[in-house]
Amino acid sequence: MPSKLTKDANAPKKPLSAYILFSADERPKLKATGLDNFAEMSKALAAAWKQVDAKTKAHYEKEHEQEKIRYENELKEYQKSGQPAPSSKVGQKLQLASKSETTKSITTTTAAATKSKKSAPVVKDASEDDEEGEVQSEEEEEEEKPAPPVKSSRKKI
Repeated sequence: MPSKLTKDANAPKKPLSAYILFSADERPKLKATGLDNFAEMSKALAAAWKQVDAKTKAHYEKEHEQEKIRYENELKEYQKSGQPAPSSKVGQKLQLASKSETTKSITTTTAAATKSKKSAPVVKDASEDDEEGEVQSEEEEEEEKPAPPVKSSRKKI
């Protein structure tokens, strides 16, 4: 099963929305009033965003457009560096292919090492066989016993 496709750490960050830019400016003001709860702060920010006048919203929309331009420029530079964009399917497939090749080589190396260990003959004394036989039978007896029931720490109501 294929693993989840991940984003490249070197890729540029996407532009912030106008609302996020607004909330970044307003959040310290709300903290200064003593509002620390995330849920309450989010509600207050949403209500404030709805009541903001058109001029203020236009200001944050303009900042968002500048963020978009920055992102597009950084993405072009990133793509020129020879690495495909992380959001492209080609880039993600290339990442998966390189990971699977690495996994295959590790698996092959591990299998070869395991095979060489199994082929080595093992010599035992007769006294060792007797002791190991007793230990194995005790272990087998322990395995056959069912596990004791787990007691719940919860009180029954």
